[in-house]
Amino acid sequence: MKKKIRITISTLNGGGAEKVLINLLKELNDEYMIDLFLITKQGVYLKEVPKEITINYNFEPLISDNWLKKVKNSMIARYKNIIWKLDCSYIYNKNKKKYDYEIAFLEGVSTQIVSKSKNNNTKKIAWIHTDLIKHRVLDKSIERKIYKKFDTIICVSNQAKESFLELYPEYKKKVKVIYNLINKKEILEKSNFELNNEFQYLNIISVGRLVKAKGYDILLNACELLLAKKIYFKLIILGEGPEENELKKYIKYNKLEEYIKLKSFKENPYPYIKKADIFVLASRYEGFSLVLAEAIVLEKPIIATTCTGPNEILNNGKYGIQVPIENVEKLAEALEMLLLDENKRMYYSKKSEERKFFFDMNKTLIEVKSLFT
Repeated sequence: MKKKIRITISTLNGGGAEKVLINLLKELNDEYMIDLFLITKQGVYLKEVPKEITINYNFEPLISDNWLKKVKNSMIARYKNIIWKLDCSYIYNKNKKKYDYEIAFLEGVSTQIVSKSKNNNTKKIAWIHTDLIKHRVLDKSIERKIYKKFDTIICVSNQAKESFLELYPEYKKKVKVIYNLINKKEILEKSNFELNNEFQYLNIISVGRLVKAKGYDILLNACELLLAKKIYFKLIILGEGPEENELKKYIKYNKLEEYIKLKSFKENPYPYIKKADIFVLASRYEGFSLVLAEAIVLEKPIIATTCTGPNEILNNGKYGIQVPIENVEKLAEALEMLLLDENKRMYYSKKSEERKFFFDMNKTLIEVKSLFT
């Protein structure tokens, strides 16, 4: 009989953790009976959930063409919101099915919900995709109580693990590191789609949610320094998020439209990455950085900040250029060097080619499946 697993995550929006979850669902679906619980039933990856997987949810978007349905949905949402404030796990616990494992696939509210599960006989697993010292959405005292309820805690990098244990050393025996699943074959196949005249100059690409954590303000400042020195290029940013309007205003106000293109989220970013000359990650913090790993698979010269995740992936600068977090000048210097020196670009492309063998999908799957034995 298949083991029963229930996985909780906030949404299936276009973030790295959500993408990793979809990859895992596709690989585990045949071997396990999996249910998915979403706090809000929304996101670009919803359509990629295998059809055999049942999706339950707390909230759903109010969008509807029928005004009566919209009013009805709004009333339901208000009712659910009252319940949510009283007990965020109430609707989660209405499902009386017995599971072997319950997984909170993202830190924060997902862990809070699973920690309050009424299914006392399941093993509970929490995934941590960030550096909790730099990014924590729950109060430390609350978080400490929550993680006490979990049998196993998975961190996506060793540095993420170190940060977690600095906060909660008493849970040392529960913590494991499992890298994010990277499907190299799929990345290479999807990268072969043709683009229509997107690239004209030497091109820099950055991919990710448009949030403060990703450091796009730092990247734009660095690009301004280069343009002031008459070093020309095209920067393409793929992503969407709450910082989008501010970034667009900045680009327009500083007359950067010719050189910087802010594009929306792309379900398939790989052709853009493949065509680019340089990949840059300007993040203030990360847990692992899925897109950095994907750029390495596509053998791009890499520039990344010295934050959790990239340090480990790049082996502290051995396989790519690393610059201090929030240092505009150092980021500009690194970009200038690669833009002006083709031999340097070739050198760091070769380093990515060497490093892509670091990502072993089969090893990751074996480690994940070992959690369910």
